[in-house]
Amino acid sequence: TYSIAEGQQLYASYCVGNREPVRSDFVQAQPNQQPQHETLHDVETGWRIRKGNFAFTVNGYFMSYLNQLVLTGKLNNVGAPIRTNVADSYRAGIELDGGIKLSNHFTWNANLTLSQNRIKNFTEVLYDAANNETDIQHHNANIAFSPSVIGGSVFIYRPFKNAEIGLLTKYVGLQYLDNTSNHSRSIDPYFINDWRLSYVFKPIGMREFSVSFLLNNFMNVKYASNGNTYPYISAGQAFSSNYYYPQATRNYLLMVTMRF
Repeated sequence: TYSIAEGQQLYASYCVGNREPVRSDFVQAQPNQQPQHETLHDVETGWRIRKGNFAFTVNGYFMSYLNQLVLTGKLNNVGAPIRTNVADSYRAGIELDGGIKLSNHFTWNANLTLSQNRIKNFTEVLYDAANNETDIQHHNANIAFSPSVIGGSVFIYRPFKNAEIGLLTKYVGLQYLDNTSNHSRSIDPYFINDWRLSYVFKPIGMREFSVSFLLNNFMNVKYASNGNTYPYISAGQAFSSNYYYPQATRNYLLMVTMRF
């Protein structure tokens, strides 16, 4: 870390991490194809500034994986899915994070991540009704459940002491259900907004009493944040059965906190 001026810093880091396969990776694997441990090399560098009512950080990263364990569609001899090591994959991107106090009443914090998440070479395995296996090669494919755009915003208004009204916004870009970059096996982007109202006071005999009310997804957006897919071969063609986990539409939450 290097301080270039008052309230400004440059920084860089290099890290190495290793992770063993989980128990199910060993249990489900074919006897002659035991999984190998994953190795991650992570390089990050960035700049941060904090001056008065303003703070901002920009961070760039490159995460290189060796032998990352991923689902390929491959099944073992009892039909259980197998995670397979892929030789070379990576995540690279830039993260922006900042906040500003506009006045004694208004504060705004926001973040944005733009990234590429790729498997350089990947073999997808599909089966037909007779359990015949078909291998399909993919190059520079997107890693599953890794959106290339993620953004968020928190806008806070304080009308009077101990009271807050917050607008919370989140955007998540397109995600793939598997590692094939196939748009027919993906989760649509979603954009949701929540309202949060809170009030804190200190009654006699209590250190703090707070009440918060959340109006989540107040625009009543219908969206899914997760899911899975089952691709297969039928009549010589590839098909997919997708399954999604729908999230709640407009919903409410009341929270009371008492500290003594």
